[in-house]
Amino acid sequence: MNNIITKNYVGVDVSKHELEIYVHPIGKRIAVKNNETEIKKLIEFLENFDIEQIVFDTSGGYEFLMMRMLQKRFYKVWQVEPKRIKAFIISEGKRAKTDQIDAKMIALFASKKKCLHPRPLYNDHVIDLKDLSKRRDDILTMVSAEKNREQQAHNNFCKMNIQNVIKLLEKQLKQIEKKIQKIIKKDNALTMKYDLVKSIPGIGKTTAALLVGCLTELGSATDKEIAALAAVAPYVKQSGKYKQRSRIYGGRSIDRESLYMVAMCAIQFNKKFKDFYQKLKDNKKKSRVALIAVIRKIIIIANVLVERKKHWEENYA
Repeated sequence: MNNIITKNYVGVDVSKHELEIYVHPIGKRIAVKNNETEIKKLIEFLENFDIEQIVFDTSGGYEFLMMRMLQKRFYKVWQVEPKRIKAFIISEGKRAKTDQIDAKMIALFASKKKCLHPRPLYNDHVIDLKDLSKRRDDILTMVSAEKNREQQAHNNFCKMNIQNVIKLLEKQLKQIEKKIQKIIKKDNALTMKYDLVKSIPGIGKTTAALLVGCLTELGSATDKEIAALAAVAPYVKQSGKYKQRSRIYGGRSIDRESLYMVAMCAIQFNKKFKDFYQKLKDNKKKSRVALIAVIRKIIIIANVLVERKKHWEENYA
């Protein structure tokens, strides 16, 4: 390894087939294919430098293989939302756009900003759980779409065809849910988190698996951090006398409709959640806003339970 005192920062522009890499401030660059063999070459390239941080934006999952391989080599990686990278590039007055320019600007961003909450290294069980949970959500979306088509179909053959597709999808859904339970049982840490989260009234097997799979920081993050990761933390926008209504955005890709169902079940079966929801409604909050507040409360309680390694108690609500 070269004897370099200066810390170097790496920016990666990710696409489906290629990774464009720039090392700041030394100005070195390399482009590799987005596959395991080529990423190994990238790691060999990076070993020549003293790397402080590697930054890349979210690219629809195409960044995951690289992130996983870099984490295994103990590099500090930071997956940044594209809007933040874009805003930084605009703030630097850069108007031209190519993959090389983007990688260079991301590396500059890496040199000026620091990741406060590094993403944990996922083990194979967590990765499988996340994939299966995502596939489950996809199938649920397809089932819902097919049921809507069934109501609109008038031809008997079309109706029968749609019904057959729904049956097939529901069969696959059951298979996935069985796989999810098997994976959880194989991992002691996942099993512990799953049991603690499932102890909350209104949380079923499916939602507990969804939360422990998508929010691996449960128990290790602050309440504000875990709410932000779940995309249920409200952000205020105010300027002078103008004040916009607080909104939620960002966070992890978690099926929002599943979380709404959790909140509705909690309201129905738990008096304290019901009273909390009704208090918000009495204060003229919209139903959707009140439901999000219930979701946020549930996720924060789940975080507390995992942190303390204790099952649900009435006083947590």
